[in-house]
Amino acid sequence: MSIRLTLARPMSKSILPALLALACGVCAPALLGAAHAQPGAGAAPSAVITRFKGRPAPSLSGASDRSGAPIDLPALRGKVVIVNMWATWCAPCRIEMPSLERLAAAHPRDLVVIAVSNDQQGWPAVNGFWGPKFAHVRLALASGPDLSRRLGVLGLPYSLVIDQNGDEVARVPRAGEWDAGALRSLVDAAIAFPPAATAAHRGA
Repeated sequence: MSIRLTLARPMSKSILPALLALACGVCAPALLGAAHAQPGAGAAPSAVITRFKGRPAPSLSGASDRSGAPIDLPALRGKVVIVNMWATWCAPCRIEMPSLERLAAAHPRDLVVIAVSNDQQGWPAVNGFWGPKFAHVRLALASGPDLSRRLGVLGLPYSLVIDQNGDEVARVPRAGEWDAGALRSLVDAAIAFPPAATAAHRGA
C-alpha cells in the first residue's frame, strides 16, 4: 500500500512532520495486516521505484550520529548503503527494522544500513525504542524536515538503496522484509557488482 500526496511548494516546515505522521498512520493498519498475512515476504517489485537509478545519491546534509558528526555518504564508497527514513511513532517502520538488522548482520563487510530518525523529540524518543536491539544498523537523527523534503519523502518508512559508486539503485516507499524476497534480491544484486563493474554494467 502506498499513499501519494500532491502539495503546493514551498512546503511549510511545520506541515511536513504532520503529513508524514498522517501517511504513516493511514498505512499502518494495512501493513500490519500484511505482515501477519505474509510473514517474511519481501516488498513486491511494483513497490520499488527505479526511475532515479544511476543518479548520484542525494546528500544527507542535516542528519548526524549520536556524537553530532554529519553522515558522510561519499566516505562509504565501496559499500552498498541503505538509507532508511523512519520514526518511532511509525508502526510500519518499527515492524521492518528487525529485518534491516538481520540484513546488515548478514553483510557486515559489504553493506551499511543507516536508519535516519525523523522524531521531533530527538534522541530521547529514539533511545526509548532502539536500545541494544539493532547492533548492526547505524543510527542517525534528522535535524528537521528539510532532509525528508529534499529526498521527496511523503510517508514513512522510505528507503534509498545506493550502490558502491554512490549512485542510486532504487527507492522503496513502504515497509518490507529486507532480508527476504524481492528486497533481499535487490540488495544482493547490488553487492555482487564491485564499483568498477557497477559502472560498466550501467554503461552497457
